[in-house]
Amino acid sequence: MKKFKLLGRKVLVLIIAIVLSTCISAASLHILNNTLVSTVFLAISLLATLWLVNEIANKLINLKEFSAQIDSGVIPVQKVSESFSQITFHIQSMHFKMQEVIDFVKSLGNETFQFKHLDVNGPIGSTLVALSENQIKINEEEKRRSWQNEGLAKFSELLRTDDKDLKELSFIILSNMVKYVGVNQGAFFVQYEEENERFFELSACYAYDRKKFIENRIKEGQGLIGQVMLEKEIIFLTDIPDDYINITSGLGEATPNNIIIVPLLVNDICYGAIELASFEILPPYKVEFLKEVAEVVASTVSSAKINQHTKNLLAKSQQMSEELRSQEEEMRHHMEKLQSTQEELQRGKIEIDGLFSAINSSQGLVEFDTKGNIITANESINNIIGLSTDELRNRSSLLLPNHIENLWASVEGGENYECELEIKSKSGKVVWLNANYSGVKDASGNLSKILVLLLNITARKEKEKEFERLSLVADNTNNSVIITNAEGLVEYVNPGFTRLTKYTLDDMFGKKPGDVLQGKNTDKDTLARIRKKLESEESLYEEILNYDKEGNSYWVSMAINPVKNENGEVDKYISVQADITETKISALDYKNKLEAINRSNAVIEFDINGNIIEVNDNFLKIVNYKREELIGKHHEILIPKEDINSPEYKQLWADLKSGKFINREFRRINRDKEEIWMRGVYNPLLDIEGKTVKIIKYATDVTKEKELHIQTENQRKELSSHLETLNKTIAILEFDKDAKIINANKVYLDISGYDLSDLLGKGYEVLLTSEESKKPQNEMMWSNLMEGHFFTGQFKQQSKEGKNLWLLGTFNPVMSTNGEIESFKMFAQFNTLEKEREINNTQLLGAFKNTVPVIELTPEGKCAKANQIFHNDFGISKLELRNRPISDFFKTDFSVAHMNNIVKKNERDQVVEDIISHVSQEGNIRIFRAVFHPIKNSGNDITRILMILIDKEMIVKIAAK
Repeated sequence: MKKFKLLGRKVLVLIIAIVLSTCISAASLHILNNTLVSTVFLAISLLATLWLVNEIANKLINLKEFSAQIDSGVIPVQKVSESFSQITFHIQSMHFKMQEVIDFVKSLGNETFQFKHLDVNGPIGSTLVALSENQIKINEEEKRRSWQNEGLAKFSELLRTDDKDLKELSFIILSNMVKYVGVNQGAFFVQYEEENERFFELSACYAYDRKKFIENRIKEGQGLIGQVMLEKEIIFLTDIPDDYINITSGLGEATPNNIIIVPLLVNDICYGAIELASFEILPPYKVEFLKEVAEVVASTVSSAKINQHTKNLLAKSQQMSEELRSQEEEMRHHMEKLQSTQEELQRGKIEIDGLFSAINSSQGLVEFDTKGNIITANESINNIIGLSTDELRNRSSLLLPNHIENLWASVEGGENYECELEIKSKSGKVVWLNANYSGVKDASGNLSKILVLLLNITARKEKEKEFERLSLVADNTNNSVIITNAEGLVEYVNPGFTRLTKYTLDDMFGKKPGDVLQGKNTDKDTLARIRKKLESEESLYEEILNYDKEGNSYWVSMAINPVKNENGEVDKYISVQADITETKISALDYKNKLEAINRSNAVIEFDINGNIIEVNDNFLKIVNYKREELIGKHHEILIPKEDINSPEYKQLWADLKSGKFINREFRRINRDKEEIWMRGVYNPLLDIEGKTVKIIKYATDVTKEKELHIQTENQRKELSSHLETLNKTIAILEFDKDAKIINANKVYLDISGYDLSDLLGKGYEVLLTSEESKKPQNEMMWSNLMEGHFFTGQFKQQSKEGKNLWLLGTFNPVMSTNGEIESFKMFAQFNTLEKEREINNTQLLGAFKNTVPVIELTPEGKCAKANQIFHNDFGISKLELRNRPISDFFKTDFSVAHMNNIVKKNERDQVVEDIISHVSQEGNIRIFRAVFHPIKNSGNDITRILMILIDKEMIVKIAAK
């Protein structure tokens, strides 16, 4: 602004000078010329001066306004007038640069923005460029965080909404993870455990946007996947062997450039692993994302496994529910049938009521007063007895029972009284009446009269007497007796029939026996024969299968005889039946047994002289003869030559002829004169006089069993020798099936200091400290043993004096022949000294790991892992370290031959030392004394080598080149 003011002053001076000059010129002209000319010239000069002043003033005002807008932070839309060129140039340049700054701020973070006017190396330009780069980084970080958060939300929603089985769920997780992370291939492994052995099973596989169906199982420690199960840490590989996919992962044929294996961990428990392969190296933020999402997936896998187990239990429950529903449906069906039966009975009752109404109209009806006098009688009773009503009134006691007090007690109590009356009619004929007495009460509830229904049962009584005579014999026999009329309808059954069939006369009366007793397995041909005989009115005898009232089958021998009247017509049928069920069962059982014996045994028959009269196919197969080669030959054809004339062979046949049966193993020869062994029995068959008529031999081929027995006996002796040796060198404890100690050998007792009496009947916990007995491993071991699994490992116990004892061995369940656990045995060696040394070494190693850098190497010289001191001291991360050769970090001879030499010395328990060096990023050289110490497994094989670094404080600064 100061420059603008100075410029204004200079312009004002210029204007004044011009005006003065004009005036002087005008004055001179005035002198030289006349007045008119000078006036015109003066006016023109004045006008020109005014115009020039006005133009200069306008330019200055425009320049003032332009600069004022810039000063207030507003970029003018109208450009400054192109006057005062240098000032204008700089102001225009400032205008363009400020406009460019505004455009830059609007597009902050855009990597494609280019400065046209502003110098990027200047203070403003470089600051803006740095601001843009910082904003780009912020945008990138925000984008990554957003990507991670979106991914976690995506998988959380995916895992929350998908209720699938474990295989389908694992494929859904894997396919979405492969797509979201942007890798090419993936595999999903789920951890299982069988017989105390953990393994990974391939649950899903995904490659190149399609599902892969591959089955694979990886044991703990096997390959990189197995190593993840063991160490529970991420494996990140960028140097992939060409054959890695084909050998280990099973993902396909392509070779990726980056492999990452992420364990699925929840509370340090591994539930599986996800292996991803990519042709591009995954950036750290994606690796971090995989760590976070793996924990969510692990929790879901854990829940899915539990859900799968729950579904299995639910399926069983549903099956049981379905069975219950089926039973309920069956019960409902039975209830419907019962209801239908009840309705049928009700209809029958109505019919019976109608029938009784009809009967009542034909029965005698008599009314008594409360003193036992007849009031009235109907015509039916008059006709039956032959007495009129007036005659009956004079003889009222004729229609009353002998025990009249029982009658009065019943009717006064509101009950009917029924009895049979034997009276004589007017003509003197005996008449039988069935009398039913019913009391009739008035409105006050008092007995007013008695009604008697009288039914003439004389004909029935006569028949009953006839039947009584016929039944006298039938009632005293165990046989079943049925009497039917000419139409075959039952009129009588005896108690023997009821005992046999559980049907009473009431059940059978008026029915055909066959309709009630015959069932689905009754022989149709037998029924046809019976029907034909009955139609021809002939007597018959048959054996037939019938069914009793409870549905049980039984066999009877049945004789049916027609009974004819004086006209020669069939009046009745009498059937006498004997229960032959036991006889039939015994005969059938005997037949089946003979057939079963004949099918499963070698059978040969002899006459009493030893000649073969019959032989079955099983025997022929054993001796390799044809039937015609043996029939008629003597038994000697099957006997070794050296035994034919032996006293034992002669005694054999003497005993058989006398009727003795012989059961043992016999040495025989086959058609090829080869020795065979048969186990069997010679059975003499006797006639009714007890004399032997023939001999049958039942036998089985036990040649292989005999050979096996000899071999087993030899093995038993050898095993007994081994067990005796084992008992002298190995500590042995024996427990019953309830885990109570029942025996301990001398080796165990001598070392532990216990007497056998101290241990008998006590549980395993008596050998443990209170701390050890509470550990879950102890309960898990016995749980596995109770399920029939053996348990191998190291066991910590205590001696009688309370000292710690360490044993290495196995606990084994001992099974019975039916597969049930009989007892448990522990076979172990005491390794207390070795364990104490191991504990001391472990403590020493722990002290080393807390004070000096320690690296675990594979026997091939590759880095497995290191302690935190190493990572802090050398600035090398776990991912940078894993699976890289140690020679990448330290300078010395780490060749294959040198590592093999270290391993060989470590195998001989020799400690190996070496001098190595490390060059830091700052160019410092550090010299170390490295000590190599082996880590061995239970098989004494080296699995890892510990490299312990001891700094020799030799630091050398490399000269700058």
